[in-house]
Amino acid sequence: IVGWLWYLGMLVPVIGLVQVGSQAMADRYTYLPQIGLAVAIVWLAARLVASSPQWRLPCAVVTCLILLDLIVVASQQTWYWRDSKTLWAHALDCTTDNWPAHEGLGCSFSELHRYDEAIAEFREALRIRPGFAQARVSLGLAFEHRGGPGDTDAALEQYREAVRSDPTLADAHYNLAALLANRGKMDEAIAEFRSALQCNPDHADACYNLAMSLDRQGRHAEAMASWREALRIEPNNADTVDEVAWRLATSPDASVRNGGQALDLARRSVELSHGDNPRPLGTLAAAYAEVGQFSEAVETARRAIDLAVRLDDGATAEELRAQINVYRANRPYHESPGQP
Repeated sequence: IVGWLWYLGMLVPVIGLVQVGSQAMADRYTYLPQIGLAVAIVWLAARLVASSPQWRLPCAVVTCLILLDLIVVASQQTWYWRDSKTLWAHALDCTTDNWPAHEGLGCSFSELHRYDEAIAEFREALRIRPGFAQARVSLGLAFEHRGGPGDTDAALEQYREAVRSDPTLADAHYNLAALLANRGKMDEAIAEFRSALQCNPDHADACYNLAMSLDRQGRHAEAMASWREALRIEPNNADTVDEVAWRLATSPDASVRNGGQALDLARRSVELSHGDNPRPLGTLAAAYAEVGQFSEAVETARRAIDLAVRLDDGATAEELRAQINVYRANRPYHESPGQP
């Protein structure tokens, strides 16, 4: 009775009367009611054996055969779960017109850098469901990563179509904005970054790249506000911490500069990088100079140069050599207006 009541009771939340997620059915829901079936069968067998001992051996043999069969079937089923590509391919073998599975398989191919196969899967998903905006975003990324002739234009078209299909999809706005920024279309990029943030206010990458775009237009105060928001969302993101510290120390806009805050953030940036990156050390040197500690700035910049040389990072070493000369003259280093 307990087993059958369990079985019937567990059917209620998993039978599909209430839709949970986008899937039509899910393997994981079958084992919940089947626990009740196992209870009913096992206790029935135990009662049978207790009342008729001659059934003990047949029941033991049948039990062993069932367990062996379950071992084989479970092993076969878990094989499909060994990686995402195999799982999505199996889903497509078992179903038809499965647009989420085509998109998932395409993402798996993208992770393996098999972009031609990924593009084919994304296109199949869109053939089945033309309004599937996430598949258009994934298709655009595959075009970008493949990088063939005309692929960037194709990616831009897919992002624009994704935005039209689903204006609430933050990643569609963000990817479109990033591509526009790379093409120098800063006004359009800024508008799309802002749209991404309207869809997802905690999109740290959108905050960060919005700040970069604003800064390239000389809108330093607005850029700093966006960088601070990115820092609020991801306070331990090493790149963001370093960028904010650098701008607070070196911005051409005096209203943006704040040496004390720059020094605190630069020290944290060096900690986050474990001292293995010359750029945070260069930022720390700039922060020391901004607060008037020029000897510390020179010493820190020298350490950064030595590390850059060891890492064979000639460009960074050259930048740091130019900056250390400014510190030796007891002056802070400030970027020029319009300097990237």
